[in-house]
Amino acid sequence: MSSEHPHRPVSRRAVLGTLAAGASATVLPSAPAAAAPRQGAAPALDSLGTPIEDVTTTGGAVGMDAQNRTWLYSIAAGSAGADGTFNVLDPSDGSVAHAVPLTGTQTAWGVTTGPDGAVYIGAQNGHLYRWPHGAAQLTDLGRPLESERVIFKISFDDQGWLYGGTYPGGRVFRYHPETGEVRDYGQALEGQTYARSTIVHGDTVYAGTQPNAHLVAFDTASGERREIALPPNIEPDHRVYGLNVHDGLLYARISPTGVTGTLVVIDVATEEVVDQLDDVGGLDVSAPGPDGRVYVVQGGEVTGYDPGTGTTTPTGLLFPGRVTQFRGVGWGQLDLPDYPGPSLIGMGWKGYGFRHDPETGAGETFETDIAKVPVRLRALGAGADGRVYIGGTGVGGLAVLDTRTDEIESHRFGEHQGIAVHRGEVYLGLYPQARIYHYDPDTPFYSAEYTTVPPGETPNPRKLFDGTDHGQDRPFAMTSAGAHLAVGTVPSSGFLGGALTLYDSATGARDVYPDLVPDQSIMALAHRDGVLYAGTSVYGGYGADETASEAVLFAFDLAERRMLWSMVPVAGERTVSALDFDGHGRLWGLTAGVIFSVDPRGSRRVWWRRYASYTWPSDGAYVVGDLAYNPADRRVYATVPGRGLVRLHPRSRRVELLHDRPDLYRLTVSDAGDVYVTDGAELLRHRVDAHPGGTR
Repeated sequence: MSSEHPHRPVSRRAVLGTLAAGASATVLPSAPAAAAPRQGAAPALDSLGTPIEDVTTTGGAVGMDAQNRTWLYSIAAGSAGADGTFNVLDPSDGSVAHAVPLTGTQTAWGVTTGPDGAVYIGAQNGHLYRWPHGAAQLTDLGRPLESERVIFKISFDDQGWLYGGTYPGGRVFRYHPETGEVRDYGQALEGQTYARSTIVHGDTVYAGTQPNAHLVAFDTASGERREIALPPNIEPDHRVYGLNVHDGLLYARISPTGVTGTLVVIDVATEEVVDQLDDVGGLDVSAPGPDGRVYVVQGGEVTGYDPGTGTTTPTGLLFPGRVTQFRGVGWGQLDLPDYPGPSLIGMGWKGYGFRHDPETGAGETFETDIAKVPVRLRALGAGADGRVYIGGTGVGGLAVLDTRTDEIESHRFGEHQGIAVHRGEVYLGLYPQARIYHYDPDTPFYSAEYTTVPPGETPNPRKLFDGTDHGQDRPFAMTSAGAHLAVGTVPSSGFLGGALTLYDSATGARDVYPDLVPDQSIMALAHRDGVLYAGTSVYGGYGADETASEAVLFAFDLAERRMLWSMVPVAGERTVSALDFDGHGRLWGLTAGVIFSVDPRGSRRVWWRRYASYTWPSDGAYVVGDLAYNPADRRVYATVPGRGLVRLHPRSRRVELLHDRPDLYRLTVSDAGDVYVTDGAELLRHRVDAHPGGTR
């Protein structure tokens, strides 16, 4: 049997010693074993299908088979928790000759061809894979470094060694496919958790780092390491996202966001910077073509760069959308009349290919037959208009459900973290850069960032602001707070310290309050009577080593713009995933397996109970469950990780397990009182009988 756990406050200085004095809270004793919610009699969940399906391509390369036929190799990301796909495409027509499951991992960024003619893949699970042409499946070569979870760009030297960089150790390694021998060169630079890009050239392997931009060179034989100076205009929080070497020049693409950045050109003999190009999209710089130029994407346009003169020549070939990058690029022969000579070919971001012949000037993007995948749902919001708004993660996307007809409208859009309805208007929070958009569901959808559309249309969703000025990346927490839309964020990869943003929707004014709780992100928000209540997470951006061990609940006065009090609501819990008020002004919250409540205006005594065990990971445990009060039946609903959908009576604190489905995740309550939940890419509905019997 579990018992209730009220506790008295203590000085908040014991919790947050660097904050000003104020009200207080007690650290809880250790939690008992998880209590099993009562199994409630509930109707089956209604499945509304997978509302968002799309394609995102990540790593890629160009190569030839034994018959000298040119192929495009492209990784299509799987939905979160599902395997990605390795695709082999004909660059002349976009058809897929082979679609091979990337078993065991969602995606991969490292793709190259080996001296044996096979394709090699460095994947997001830290494994290497090999694909001989025509094989029905990939060969898993294992994880070269057991400590590492991700392998980024890979390349071969003349002796058949494969080189790569990793996360979270930020290590550089080499691997020999014939012998299986591995050499670990160690961390590229102390404190850098990502060796984001690597390239081998002769007897040197170069590595670019994240979260801070450094360029490091290793002697492949001795392992001796040296750092190569970057230009003074490169900011400390930029990252080295791409490296290529062609004809004695090292091309390093450096960016604060990964979308566009500065291409730094370095002489490998002198290790001196010889040129820089702005607004370059990456991920690669092509090898020189028949005209002697290398090709990049600059300002969204495929552009030739003459390394001898430093001049650029736009081709007129424009990439659609927000992310204009080569996702695999090379040269090859095409079976097309307008492309007689060696043509530049490759893949773009959203499953499209491109081709350009420098001799004829022909160039175009083209659709491919890469299959769309169901997209994991990460954000839900409900309006007073009978609509539920649905945001996808990873591959991304936006869908709108009309709850009166069950019709779903789906659009290609970005990777959602949060959705809120404020004063009847819909706001979307997207990763990266903590971008906030306003969306009008009664106006035609149009986004030049994600679709090819006629010029002159009014954007909808319309971008309002982003978090780059304060290093913020993930806007999970969003709520209506009086005149303001309140947004709580997680910082960029490798950094600690979230921010609270207050956006005045009438004037457009925006105030940002960074690091209110030192080194913690803001993960959950609720508003009542001019006070904003926030739940934090000890986790920062991926790769940052957290300095705190317990999540905090605090109150922020909107009129005076100051923190009123803070407390640790449940000892040992590392993230407050959700907050909401019931009909009597009591604040309810969810960590992972713990539901808690507090009277924020009174004694601030906390009641809590654990309903599932949960092992906190070393990284990225952001929103791990969800919770909301339902005015229709005056109950609190929550998705408890490892359990499913539960319903709680606020007065009796009786909890029922309505649906034993451990992967239920996000939750929202419609204006009609039905509860909508997600499970991976699937949207489900729990029908609610309004005002059931029992006391309030």
